[in-house]
Amino acid sequence: MNKTSNATSIEWKEEYLISDHSLDEQHQNIFAIASKAKRLQEIQTQQEKEKEFKLILSELYGYINIHFKAEQEYMKQINYPYIKEHLSLHQTLLDKINFILVSLSTMSIEKAEEQLYLFIQKLFVEHITTEDIKIVNYNKDNK
Repeated sequence: MNKTSNATSIEWKEEYLISDHSLDEQHQNIFAIASKAKRLQEIQTQQEKEKEFKLILSELYGYINIHFKAEQEYMKQINYPYIKEHLSLHQTLLDKINFILVSLSTMSIEKAEEQLYLFIQKLFVEHITTEDIKIVNYNKDNK
């Protein structure tokens, strides 16, 4: 598989749903932003690809921040007992996307796309399906 084609593999799947409409919608928006990277294949010059990719990563970083703040408010509202641990996981994810953003000038666009793919399809999916589901289940169990 060509590394550039990884960006086309960033896609939302129903199995990522956690049964909270607002959080599920935000998670889907994160996938939609990240999937914009597949447009890079249509850009001819490396400079334009890097510029567009930086815009996508900046948008993604900003939206993930918004999402994490909303999720943190939700955890506070339901008195989620593991909020500190969850916030630490959020910071790790933000650090990873920020690393990709600041490293863009020193890595190839293909490597950056691969890093984005790994971030979304591995780290972020794992976070949704293991950690975010715990929040929703805690809320259901404690109503």
